[in-house]
Amino acid sequence: MPPPPRPPPKKKKVYVKEATPEQVLARGRGALLGLAVGDALGSTHEGRRYQAPMFPTLCGGVHSELVGKGPFDLKPGQVTDETQLATVLATSLKEHKRYDLVETAKQYTKWVPHAFDVDAETKAALALLVDGRTGEHSGRRYWLDTRPRPAGNNSLARTAPIGVFFYKDQPRRIEASMLDSAITHFDPRCQLGCVIVNAIIAASMYSPNEKATHEDLLKQIEADLSIAAAQLGRSHPDVIMQTSDAAEWLREDLRLAREEDPLLYGPELRLHDPEKPMRVSLRLALWELFHAPDFEQAMLDVINRGGDADTNAAIAGAIYGAWVGEAGIPPRWVEGVLGALNERPGHLANTYHPKNLVLLAGTPTDANAKSATPEKEASPMGFIKG
Repeated sequence: MPPPPRPPPKKKKVYVKEATPEQVLARGRGALLGLAVGDALGSTHEGRRYQAPMFPTLCGGVHSELVGKGPFDLKPGQVTDETQLATVLATSLKEHKRYDLVETAKQYTKWVPHAFDVDAETKAALALLVDGRTGEHSGRRYWLDTRPRPAGNNSLARTAPIGVFFYKDQPRRIEASMLDSAITHFDPRCQLGCVIVNAIIAASMYSPNEKATHEDLLKQIEADLSIAAAQLGRSHPDVIMQTSDAAEWLREDLRLAREEDPLLYGPELRLHDPEKPMRVSLRLALWELFHAPDFEQAMLDVINRGGDADTNAAIAGAIYGAWVGEAGIPPRWVEGVLGALNERPGHLANTYHPKNLVLLAGTPTDANAKSATPEKEASPMGFIKG
């Protein structure tokens, strides 16, 4: 008589290593501080046509400090619309504990009277909101009515709080990235570009290693981009061809960003006279992430090339800051940004100041307080774990 069959072996439990609360906090703060620092550094050089070495040679530190001035005559460390709108977004996320399209759009319109730097696409879409359009339709209406159809870079520069807040929640991260962009920048390139920025932030924050590998980042980008493109095509079938094209263009930008020469001085994209500013900003930011040896040299290369320097540096600063964490950002720049306008009371020094942006991630003491929290309790970012 044959022996009875052996029971199947028990499956071993797989324990997935995650970043520590301290790592998560440092990288979240790095993303938000990196955004603000890049904006403040770049604002001085916005619109300038500097002579710069061809890639892959990095620009030297000709301009290397927070000096303010620029086209808006700013104080050293003062930020512009990129950080101000990111602060609005971060404040809404922190207050509502979720992404609230209606409330976020409403707060964007309240910011407009205090703004001194508003790109045309944002201004026009928010004007439609004031006239009664909803946040779901304002950017779409402007995009459909405008020729050539705009694809600006502003929504990419404000989107980082979504990546920080939803770093462990891929579905909500993707949804919020696209919804928030579409308030002002409906173009599929802009929506999917925001998805890419937040995928990098999320992968950087989640990694249990000292830093996420480039392979980790690329896997997260492709996963989020594929899901987002499919969702966008289903929800807006009338722009399914534009969505498909946008995904392929962005994959091309990602491929070229990994090359020594990202082809940002022609033939298709031109850094100083961009017809496609969103793709210029994203490709440049990705190139810095893959090639610059540290945060400081990445920022100096971006701002010393001129062009739309504040937006370019804000996007690059957010993703590079998430990758290296707060400790990788020069303290003199952090202190300059957080200390700017302290002597000037008002909305720019209070409501829309980057000190409120960074509160989304918390403070170093928060990580210590939360390090022993059980599953399902609030994480240092203020949302639900697991």
